[in-house]
Amino acid sequence: VCVYHQGKKVVDLWGGHLDREQTRPWQEDTITMVYSIAKSVIALCVHMLVEREKIDLDAPVCDYWPEFLDGGAEKRTILVRHILSHYDGLTWNVHGKEGDLLDYPAMIRALELQEPGWPPETKGAYNTVNYGFLNGELIRRVTGMMAQAFMQQEIFEPLGGIDFHIGVPKADIERCATVYPPPTANLQVKSGSTAGTSAAKAWTVVPKPYTPDVINSTAFRTAPVMSFGCHATAA
Repeated sequence: VCVYHQGKKVVDLWGGHLDREQTRPWQEDTITMVYSIAKSVIALCVHMLVEREKIDLDAPVCDYWPEFLDGGAEKRTILVRHILSHYDGLTWNVHGKEGDLLDYPAMIRALELQEPGWPPETKGAYNTVNYGFLNGELIRRVTGMMAQAFMQQEIFEPLGGIDFHIGVPKADIERCATVYPPPTANLQVKSGSTAGTSAAKAWTVVPKPYTPDVINSTAFRTAPVMSFGCHATAA
């Protein structure tokens, strides 16, 4: 646990182990999966570019990403604010295949082909898998940089070297804490594994079965899983 007050670190405590077998003590620089915090940092990057007048919240996404329209002309009505607010109707990913989650170009091509499930702004739906890729590609189109490189240059380094990674460097894999399954069934994972559900259509690209073995793999940890594959220290 790490607490900052008015810019000053006032609490910094750690203990326990990285693994259930208690063979690896938790360290000050241990990094662990922090899931959808990735979405908030990606969104922060987009808002920084809005502030710098590089992106307009009310502009169509296709103005920055022309291939976005390959999934149909109706996507022209999807604005930047829609992909930021989970109101874009693009929560499904039926053009991708199992495992594409770990392949950034494949994810982007699948999203270019994806048709909206409903008109934008008419209904919100938490965009579990696609959110980071949609907004991350917008960042790449505008800056020429992958989102994780942009946030490193523009946020983490200026603030003194924040230890946050979307795609853990291989040299830092040994610092990762092991993820274990919860004691009770995860209902979201169960829904995503049930054919025909909205979650299943959103999770087409996720490796199956989606278990901690996947999350703990080097392939997953080092991949740019833009929506929820981030690792960080408490600080």
